[in-house]
Amino acid sequence: MKKYLLGLWFVVLVFMLSGCTQRQTLYTEIQFLTWGSSTEMAIMKPVIEAYNKTHDVKVNLMHVPQNYFQKLHLLFASNLAPDIIFINNLYLPVYQKADLLEDMTPFINKEEYFEKALDTLSIDNKCYAIPRDVSSMVVFYNKDLMKKSGISIPKDWDINEFYKISEQLKTNNKYGFCTEFDPGYWENFVSAENKPLFIKEKLTISENASLNEVQKLADAINKKGLSPNKEQLSITPCAQLFIQGEAPMFISGRWSVPKINKQADFKYDVAPFPKGSSKYYIPLNASGWAVSKNSKHKKEAVDFVKYLSSDENIKKLADSGLITPAKKDAAYSKYFKNGDVFLDVIEKSTPNAVPPDYNIIIDKIKVESKSVLGGYKTAKQAFKNF
Repeated sequence: MKKYLLGLWFVVLVFMLSGCTQRQTLYTEIQFLTWGSSTEMAIMKPVIEAYNKTHDVKVNLMHVPQNYFQKLHLLFASNLAPDIIFINNLYLPVYQKADLLEDMTPFINKEEYFEKALDTLSIDNKCYAIPRDVSSMVVFYNKDLMKKSGISIPKDWDINEFYKISEQLKTNNKYGFCTEFDPGYWENFVSAENKPLFIKEKLTISENASLNEVQKLADAINKKGLSPNKEQLSITPCAQLFIQGEAPMFISGRWSVPKINKQADFKYDVAPFPKGSSKYYIPLNASGWAVSKNSKHKKEAVDFVKYLSSDENIKKLADSGLITPAKKDAAYSKYFKNGDVFLDVIEKSTPNAVPPDYNIIIDKIKVESKSVLGGYKTAKQAFKNF
C-alpha cells in the first residue's frame, strides 16, 4: 500500500511539474506602457484581455495616469523600458534622437491614415509610432448661455473677435471663457495671431509679436477677468467651470467630450480655434504606439500594436468621444459623432514640430508662463531672453 501511495504521489508530482513547465513556455510576456483616463482604461482593458485570450502572448498593462514621461525616462535609464509605449509627437523626438524607438514605417499602410497624422509622428520621413489619434485645440461653447446672451460665434472668426465675444459674455456670466495655463493651451493664442511656438525646432516665444500675444492673454485673465486666474483654477479646473455654466466658452480638445457629455445639463457645440487677423495657424499634435528598439520581443510587440490600431479597436475609442481618429475609416464612420469641426481642423492645421530637447525647454517655459499668466511677471520679463 505504501509503495502504491508513493508511486501515486510520484505521478502527481511529475504531472504538476510538467504543467508548470507548460505554463511557463506557453506564452511570451510583453509590457505595454500608457497613460489614459478612466474612460480610456474602461475600453483598453477588455481589448487587452481579449488579445491575451486569443494569442500566445500575455500583454501586461502598465498604466501611468500622472507624471507619465518622468516615469518613462526612468524606465529607459534603468534599462527597463516597456516593449510598447504610448507616446505623442512632443516627446517622441527625445527618444528618437537617442535611438530608442523602432522605425514603424514598414508596418503602416499610409493610405489608411490622415497624412498629417503620419507627418506629426515622423522624423526624416520615418514614422516612429503607429498613429492612434490627432488633437488640436477647439472652443467648446454653451449654446444655452449664448442664446440667452444673444451672441453667436461667426463661422470664420479671428482672435480679436474671440476676445470681443468673451467681453460680451462676461457681462451676464462669471467669465467669458476659460483656458488652462499649460503651454499646450496658451500657445494657440500666440500662434493664431503670430506664428508657431517652434519653427524648424527654433523657439519663437522671445519675438516681440509672440510676447505681445502672451501679454494680451495675461491681461485678459488678470486685468479684465475674462478667464479664471491661477488661484481660481487651482480650486476648479476649466472643464468643471464650463460644466457648471460659469464659463460660456472653454478651450480644450476632443478628450473633454466624454466628461462634458456625461455631466453637462445644457446644449453645447464646438467651434474651431479662432484664426489670426490675416492667417490661420493651429498646431496639430498626434499620439500613437511605439515599440522600444531594445525590446526582446519586437515581433510580438509589433503584432500587438497592429491589433490595437485595427479598425475595430479604433472605432471603440472613437465611439467613446475620446479621440479624433488618425485612421480615415474610423474618422468618417458612424462611430465618430459630431466630429465635423475636429476633422475640418485637421485640414487647416500644421504638424507641431518640436526639438529633441523639447522636454527640457518646455519645463522652463511652463515655469515662466505660470508667472506671466499668474500676473507676477510681464511677458517680456519672462521670455525676452529665451
